[in-house]
Amino acid sequence: MRVWTTIRLFLLLVCVLVLADWVWTHVNGSGEGKPVMWRIGTADVQSLELRHRSGVERRFTRTAEGWSAGDPARVNAALLLLASPEAMRRLPEVSADPSTFGFGQPALTITVVEPTRPASVIEVGDKTPDGSNCYVRQAGGDAIFLVPGSWFEALMLLLPDAGDSSG
Repeated sequence: MRVWTTIRLFLLLVCVLVLADWVWTHVNGSGEGKPVMWRIGTADVQSLELRHRSGVERRFTRTAEGWSAGDPARVNAALLLLASPEAMRRLPEVSADPSTFGFGQPALTITVVEPTRPASVIEVGDKTPDGSNCYVRQAGGDAIFLVPGSWFEALMLLLPDAGDSSG
């Protein structure tokens, strides 16, 4: 009989904790966190194309056996990085020319093709003056975000022949 009482109390405690977390999240909002730049369904991606400003390009296409080119683990890791990345922060609306941030000739242009929506084109601009972050935006968009330079460097592992990977 005591075992069932212990189990019921444990389940009650779990329910209370889940409810408290839900209330906390909805009362405090999720605006405190880092902004999410976009969302991509990794399981639905048909192809991934990376184009470096040096002219080096690489296209990965999903086949029944996996990915058509490259190391499947690296391609899947890149997709996870692209799925719903959190930015360090969003820059305030700026009226400056986007080329100021390196979008005139992006360091890296990433095209993600899914069957149910238009292709997502993501541009990585220059590194910030301190070199720790990169400017990123959806192609043609007004919103510019800062992401860690390590995010860019991880994506560059898919383009080992691009030479200098600086943004």
